[in-house]
Amino acid sequence: MPKLEMFFDYSCPYCLEGYEILQEVLAEHPNIEMQWLPCEAHPRPEVWDRHSDLCAMGFYIAKDFGADMPEFQKQMYKAAVTDKEKIDIEDADQLAEAIGEVVEPKAFADALRKGSYSKQVAENNRVCWGECGFEAVPSFRMGDATLSAVWHKGITKEGLAGFIKDNS
Repeated sequence: MPKLEMFFDYSCPYCLEGYEILQEVLAEHPNIEMQWLPCEAHPRPEVWDRHSDLCAMGFYIAKDFGADMPEFQKQMYKAAVTDKEKIDIEDADQLAEAIGEVVEPKAFADALRKGSYSKQVAENNRVCWGECGFEAVPSFRMGDATLSAVWHKGITKEGLAGFIKDNS
């Protein structure tokens, strides 16, 4: 079964759009195994207005909690992109409350404060920006083939569909 890796940042509006495009394209390729690799478009110590490391760690914590992951993805993008003026994604309690419909907020916030999965997120960042050399996210890898997003443009449905077709 071909494996498609998606590198993404929950605080990136192009990643939200890419996620929605991916859902459409995957409907035509049920044989694809997905591997989600949350990373940060602007990892610390880079100075940026809002770091998304807690969002990325939250992905793995939610999986551990047995959360409905498609619903988690929707709620996390909502918190980080749609409601960005109302929710501080750098605050564990606010982030946990924002996605409290899919995870138990207190346990989730506690896991975030412990730094659970911070090493995994750092590794995802290393692979995305170093090993793969992507310019922006959302970006994809299938085996040795890569599809990088265009900075401040993201990806297109046609581009992603062609990439999957050519590499699966």
